[in-house]
Amino acid sequence: MFLKSNGFDYILRVFMEKQIASNGERGEFQSQFELKHVAFLLKLLRIFIMAAFSTTDDSSIYTVVSLVRRQSTQDDNKMPEDSGSRFKELQKLMAGPIGESIISQIDYKQLQHKILTVISQILTKETMIFEDKLIIENALSLLVGCILHKNELLSDLYTFTSPSISSCEEFVLSGLLYCP
Repeated sequence: MFLKSNGFDYILRVFMEKQIASNGERGEFQSQFELKHVAFLLKLLRIFIMAAFSTTDDSSIYTVVSLVRRQSTQDDNKMPEDSGSRFKELQKLMAGPIGESIISQIDYKQLQHKILTVISQILTKETMIFEDKLIIENALSLLVGCILHKNELLSDLYTFTSPSISSCEEFVLSGLLYCP
């Protein structure tokens, strides 16, 4: 019912319309609520988009992203929530036109830019809290899936800049040095 009532469209639109400080402003989310909201939106987007990928010709994207997520967890016994029975139910719902519709309606270039902007905003913070880590984890999983689906996004990643990040190299180094 949620998917048939354009629930995914709503989640995507809310995330894409989320205001992020720019034009030289110090880009930080102003409250813990905003952080939790962005983290939740990214998690929902990641779950729905990965479920859609898993039921189409792009199912290898889901497999690769799941492997990356599994390898990046600290606990070898912990499996990502994408492997549970609820996710398998979502996969069944996504099979067919609903999953294909989700994949085809996304403006991947715009979504990538928004994800990179959110990540760069977090990387400018002096201290990182739990919600920041959730945002980065979900954003990177989503970003990897998008780039695997649309390879041309890789060149946009290389040219990404923000008020706080002047190059892709600085972006990657900031992430590697700041996010243990």
